Amino acid sequence: MITAKQLYDKGIEASDGHIGSVRDVYFDDQIWSIRYLVVDTGKWLPGRKVLLAPEVLVLPWHVEASVVSVRLTRDQVRSSPDIDTQPVSRKTEHLLHSHFGWIPYWEVPGVPGPPPPPLATASGEEQPEPIRQPEPTADRHLRSSREVNGYRVHARDGETGHIEDVLFDDEFRRVLFLSVDLEEWLLAKKVLILPRVVARINRVNSEVEADLPCRIIKASQEYKPAA
Repeated sequence: MITAKQLYDKGIEASDGHIGSVRDVYFDDQIWSIRYLVVDTGKWLPGRKVLLAPEVLVLPWHVEASVVSVRLTRDQVRSSPDIDTQPVSRKTEHLLHSHFGWIPYWEVPGVPGPPPPPLATASGEEQPEPIRQPEPTADRHLRSSREVNGYRVHARDGETGHIEDVLFDDEFRRVLFLSVDLEEWLLAKKVLILPRVVARINRVNSEVEADLPCRIIKASQEYKPAA
């Protein structure tokens, strides 16, 4: 397993040199897939952050490694759209996927995509002005692992600690567990809960609502992070 905290500040190496370091990991809290690494380009491209999809990572990656390698060149990153990583709109994602040639993850049944462009008529007649749709808003299911760390965990019958880390599979495709610090004074115990028990992540109140009683969470698999 790979944890979000193990990734933070790791260097990112393109095929022809350094491009920055890992600032954050974005994941979908509905289907629990990893969407992007947020890369801070530092002094190379001052003031810019870049989103990189998991498909560009060179795997397997070992936590002892000081860098994460990606299948991109510095020029590909330099010429990528200058975007705002908070929030991330569908329009932004379209720009990124088009630039890098990534297959859009939303092009699956049940996930709405953009409307198709108007078709030209054989006669060349001018088409009526299309109805303007509102600008796509941020994906409300896209979560920052840095932001979620520290969220209070509310079970069915009360509060039981806070999120301490997010754990991913070795292929860097999905969230396997959320680590919960129970804040027990004597034991300082951490446990793992499965994403499927999360009913909702409430950004406004900085809470993770778990559909379990406190006693079940406290009896969950203990987690002892590697030193």
